[in-house]
Amino acid sequence: MAALRLSRRHKTLFNRDMRPPSLIFGSLLTRLIMAALAAVIFVSAGTRQVNAGSNELDAAPPQIISFEYDIDFGRGIDVDVEAAISSPVDEVRAVFRAVGPRQVSSYAYPSYSQADTLTASFTIDTGTFAYYPPGTEFEVFLEATLPDGSRLSTDRSRFLYLDPSRDWKALSRPEIPLDIHYYGFSDGTAATIADRVESSWRDIAAALGIDVETVERRRAVIYPSLRDASESFPPTSAAATDGSFFGGFALDRYNVFVIGYPSADTAVHELTHLLVGQVVSSLLSPGTPSWLNEGLAQYFEKGSASYYSQQLGTAARSGDLLTLRTRNTVPSTSNEIGLF
Repeated sequence: MAALRLSRRHKTLFNRDMRPPSLIFGSLLTRLIMAALAAVIFVSAGTRQVNAGSNELDAAPPQIISFEYDIDFGRGIDVDVEAAISSPVDEVRAVFRAVGPRQVSSYAYPSYSQADTLTASFTIDTGTFAYYPPGTEFEVFLEATLPDGSRLSTDRSRFLYLDPSRDWKALSRPEIPLDIHYYGFSDGTAATIADRVESSWRDIAAALGIDVETVERRRAVIYPSLRDASESFPPTSAAATDGSFFGGFALDRYNVFVIGYPSADTAVHELTHLLVGQVVSSLLSPGTPSWLNEGLAQYFEKGSASYYSQQLGTAARSGDLLTLRTRNTVPSTSNEIGLF
């Protein structure tokens, strides 16, 4: 058990042991298709998507000397970077991305100054038009263009996006592929949630055809109540609606799930969503139908289908079963949720 305390100002250096999560593909053909598709997407990407590795010098990347970030949760992150770049530069870009499958890097043009080192300041928008869930891991580096057209990219720094006004703690175990971030309830309750995940996650992975050795670590952000969690939910999305019924949501593109109260069952439910997302993480996949995704999560949450068997049987006898072709989104009425 380790305490994680966030102040309004943070300083960190890049941890070279941190690695971005890898995508898992089922066949050589899929990998070849994905490589070709990625190349096409890259060439046709918009101006705010970057290939950070192009036209760079072959020398070792300049070191980030200091890295500070100030989280205004739900609005933005102010970032100040000092890097060991003394050569005159024509342009500086701050490149950032939320670490996870299929994430595309974006960039901003920071204000900067240069003497013996280069210092730059910029803001990452995390407001309504650029929503990021709590627990998102950001990666940031600077890219400097020299007068001869070559580019220098610094090494990377990473940090977690969490509300600094909360007294966060972190629970990590090697036996489970999940780092749990929480506050407002006991360490014993957090340990109970971890115990339940430990007893369930391998069975879920096996049922989905996932080799347990390939399961990447995820992050769980758990609030003490739905009232506390409400500001962290997506402002306008299906997940916000889902959250009012299920108390949480999972975003596999960020490897994060968020729940609004300490519940071992809900943690298993949302982790199932993330593992399902791993199976269909290919850009070629149309995604998992909502009824199937939710059904799988509910099945593993309860450990069997018996919890809903009576309700399903009653609906079948009365002709009130839901039509799958019209059920690719979660119902808006609470009396249909269980049947869905």
